[in-house]
Amino acid sequence: MNCTLVKVFKRVTPVCFIDHDQLLCYKLGKIYVLNYTQNSLTYLMKFKFSWKYNVAARIKLLARFFRLDIRYGVQIGLSRFIIVRNKILYEIDSITKNISPGCQLPRGNHPLNIVHIAIDGFDEAFYFGEYFLNFKKVPVGIYKRNDVDIWEKVYEFKNGEINHIHNLIPDETNKCVWILTGDFEKSAAIYQARNNFKEVIVVCSGEQIYRSCVAFPHKGGFLYATDTPFQRNTLRYLHKENDQWVNESIAEINGSVGDSTTVSGYFVFSTMVEGDGREAEKSFLKYILNNKKGAGIIRNECVVYRIGDTDLPIEILSNKKDMLPFVFFQFGIVKFPTGKNQSNYLPLYNIGTKKHDLSLALYKLTS
Repeated sequence: MNCTLVKVFKRVTPVCFIDHDQLLCYKLGKIYVLNYTQNSLTYLMKFKFSWKYNVAARIKLLARFFRLDIRYGVQIGLSRFIIVRNKILYEIDSITKNISPGCQLPRGNHPLNIVHIAIDGFDEAFYFGEYFLNFKKVPVGIYKRNDVDIWEKVYEFKNGEINHIHNLIPDETNKCVWILTGDFEKSAAIYQARNNFKEVIVVCSGEQIYRSCVAFPHKGGFLYATDTPFQRNTLRYLHKENDQWVNESIAEINGSVGDSTTVSGYFVFSTMVEGDGREAEKSFLKYILNNKKGAGIIRNECVVYRIGDTDLPIEILSNKKDMLPFVFFQFGIVKFPTGKNQSNYLPLYNIGTKKHDLSLALYKLTS
């Protein structure tokens, strides 16, 4: 599969797929629709941010330092979307052009994912798990959207169990939701939830090979990629044999994995460039100034893989990390818009990279 660059849209953040050839996007406080078969951006609406934002957002280093751009968004209806930015979950309507006051997150800057769950045994809704720096392992919650800007806590991990939640993975085959948690000791774990999160059990925990942000239900089990800066990362397969869960390594990959999508029927994921992270417990100054990649990151590059017909990861492109510190100016990462990609185009958002930093790079995939 070849990956050809079509166009770069500077300072444009891809938010989520709308249909087979349209993508909701964000740029400097404004929402646009990108038609990626025509390479055209159409203005839709704007946020009423302060003049300070309007000045700072135009300077890339300030935008990275203060995390001024939106993180991502999800489509929740024909014309309705959740926009995740700066500790607030906004809801917008592309027809009425209305923007809700927003839901202020109780902790952390943003959940890593907001997930639509629509399987037997769960209330159909959008959910997220809390993600925040939590070395003391205070209780961590899972929340369900009940209405505009209204989120209800439906489950809580107890004190001492985990640091935070990376992702929720609905699994139609196993009629469950997989909960991926991190980061250290027993907090690196994979849980299985049923019955509206009333039944939550740990399937595997206590090692970095169980630390993950990305998983794809597959052949009765699921494929997942590890997310550790401490040791070599792998693509793995968790499945049942003789009524026991078996965890197998499929292949080694370049680094920790933070985001994924599907395109042309294939699973696609990207690796990050990040520091060790554990130095925060010893020296906060070293932690915030560090620009040295962790031992689990092989090349100083964000690498995009697709999973081939043999379930082996195939590298399709890469982008080098710049030299700025991770904490102040963010990890090197390539992110994907949320939702179903019904085309052979692959839109990517680059952060902390030498090429196309804070910009949407649109690729076309051909066999």
